[in-house]
Amino acid sequence: LEEEELECENLPEISSEDAKEVLFKTQDVFSKLGIDVYLAYGTLLGAVRDQAIIPGDLDVDVFVKDEKKMFQHLQEIEKCGLKLIRALNNTYSFRLNNNPNCFIDVYIMKPTVSVWGLYCYNLEIMMVPKKYLQDGEMVFMGRTFKCPKDPERILKFWYGDTWNVPIDKNDKTYTYDVPTHYYYAKYLLQAKIKMRSLIGDRFYDAVKSILGKKK
Repeated sequence: LEEEELECENLPEISSEDAKEVLFKTQDVFSKLGIDVYLAYGTLLGAVRDQAIIPGDLDVDVFVKDEKKMFQHLQEIEKCGLKLIRALNNTYSFRLNNNPNCFIDVYIMKPTVSVWGLYCYNLEIMMVPKKYLQDGEMVFMGRTFKCPKDPERILKFWYGDTWNVPIDKNDKTYTYDVPTHYYYAKYLLQAKIKMRSLIGDRFYDAVKSILGKKK
């Protein structure tokens, strides 16, 4: 893989037509390989809130659950018109062969080998509760796509209570980036509370003492 530099500040805004082309192409190619494509992040946000690509967005976002199958068919995927240009942090970035400014990020959802695995999947580099990632479908741009079953719920988890309030694309003080560290800490606190309720305060504190953890 010859990685290409992708500097977000230098990428042009993706048009609705280009977004539709690369999204449809990805769904068509991956479906032939037996890989389901799910709308994610900014693309899911636009589909639910605006029924369109978010103005000012730079690329399309989806996730898949079968990284192994996708990886095994990378050459076939490129022959079908999607060139892999970067693979980083469980994210594969593809570009349309016939359009140098048309990109799609394919994130990987996978189990995590840790205590988080009881409640969460790993999506990109973020833990997301399994309850938010049940399979659903929605119509976007005239085509049916897979997505989380309750998209409003996961969008609130990702972007906060004001997820459905559009942001001026010219406002450079705000981005739609997911505040991973915030939700990680928030969910960790919820997990601790739940663990305490399950095993009791005395046993929980005893386990922490044995492990050398601070209260």
